[in-house]
Amino acid sequence: SYDDLQSFDVKLDEDTISIPFTDNQVYLQKNFELILLKDIGYRLLLNTSSTVIDYGEEIVLTADYTLGSVPVEDASVEFYNGETLIDTVDTDEDGLATLTVSDLGIGTYNFSCVSSDDVYSNMVGITVNKLVPTISLVADKSEVLSGESYTLSGVLSVGSGVSVKLYNGQTLIDTLTTGTNGEFTKTITSTDIGINTFRAVFDGGSIYEGVTSSNVNVFVVTTQGIKGAQ
Repeated sequence: SYDDLQSFDVKLDEDTISIPFTDNQVYLQKNFELILLKDIGYRLLLNTSSTVIDYGEEIVLTADYTLGSVPVEDASVEFYNGETLIDTVDTDEDGLATLTVSDLGIGTYNFSCVSSDDVYSNMVGITVNKLVPTISLVADKSEVLSGESYTLSGVLSVGSGVSVKLYNGQTLIDTLTTGTNGEFTKTITSTDIGINTFRAVFDGGSIYEGVTSSNVNVFVVTTQGIKGAQ
């Protein structure tokens, strides 16, 4: 319904073109079709540098404030995270107010802004994901005699003081703690003839996803060079 629109009529040949308008918008109306010619109202459009980031990264929020197509300069724009005011920034000569947001925890956030003239922006959703570390595992020998020792070693990119679980098949054989550079080691003496399939597992944490290393096989044999499991 366009009952609230005022208009003026223009006679063109046999057609009458009615041009209705509101306080902020000008339309062209012909044969019951309403076409927006120009929007001269205030608009506040919020954009973000990214909608999905990893923990520790930052985003840049940019509010674009215009009156029609003309930038609104020196206007105060309040930025909100949900219902929490996080900062107030004045627009520049291009009508832009920019805010860098960091230190966001894992989760989903909804940002919006409002001008000092009570013009409200759209809402922008941001998702902060956990970090995905890397984990490696190697053996210093691929084949040993029964009773011979060998060493498994690896590195977890999380850093020091972190627990890493070491499995042989489905059996947990030890829980290791990473060193200064995320390294961990385990020396094993195998007596059971056959193949041992090892993997290292990091269960994850508040800011890290869990990860599992590739399998590492070590053959235990009775006679050098003859694998006990074929």
